[in-house]
Amino acid sequence: MEGLSTAGNIQGGLADALLAILHSKSIGPALKWVDHFVFFRAPTYCDTDAAGMVSYSYSYDLASVMKIMDPLGIPWHPIEVKGQDFWLQVSYVGFMWNLELHTISLSPKKRTKYLKKVHSSLHTSNAPSRKQCTSILGTLQHISFIYRDGRSRLPPFVSFISKFPNDFTMHHAPRSIVDSLCWWEAVLLNPLCCHSLKLHQWLDPDLWVDVSTSWGIGIAFGNRWLAWTLTPGWKAKGRDIGWAESIALELAVLVVIDSRFRDCSIVVRGDNIGIIGAYDKGSSRNV
Repeated sequence: MEGLSTAGNIQGGLADALLAILHSKSIGPALKWVDHFVFFRAPTYCDTDAAGMVSYSYSYDLASVMKIMDPLGIPWHPIEVKGQDFWLQVSYVGFMWNLELHTISLSPKKRTKYLKKVHSSLHTSNAPSRKQCTSILGTLQHISFIYRDGRSRLPPFVSFISKFPNDFTMHHAPRSIVDSLCWWEAVLLNPLCCHSLKLHQWLDPDLWVDVSTSWGIGIAFGNRWLAWTLTPGWKAKGRDIGWAESIALELAVLVVIDSRFRDCSIVVRGDNIGIIGAYDKGSSRNV
């Protein structure tokens, strides 16, 4: 399958009507976000030549789409400015979708843009406004669809923003904000990061975790078990039973990694609903 990306200065009902017209001409399937359209096509025929090279035929191309749209007087942006011709990788809602590898990533242009925004927030503004914090939070929320581990780095921004009485007050950023920005800066420096959209196999390796505040952490894994005692004074600096349960879950993840589980979803059983919910959401209000 290949995708075509294009955009125009149209909104609302006109965009919906245009999509209906294209569908009536067997152009699609298609997706729309405001005035950004993505059309998909699958081969209708393939041919292999004497050299073993495979070529594909399709029911429509870019010219077919434009032939329908041009008489309507739609003000489209030039395809080379905002869009692309049909290809195995297509841009949509600011992400690059690889239809062959089933992955999603940021384009080099977007990654550089967001990296500069994070860098600016980290190094040029020690006392940001609520508007600045809301802007960087919105950006990070958007790209956390790709950088899934980044979801746990967002709660400090939500907590910090709630402390502003209005849009004009400026506060010094706490250490939690600085640490989060440093993490995002390091991640965005990597040009090769992508998120797989492939379905993972569900596996149940009989893995159980539990914590006792008076003793420590225990993990049962099939016919094996592991245990760690909590050191004296562990319950300080915001650490509580939730922290210990989180450490237990992290240790369980390290156990399955060490057991060479890859590209799969693992069932881990525990009795702390708060930690399970935090893991599902990717974040927690608990420091």
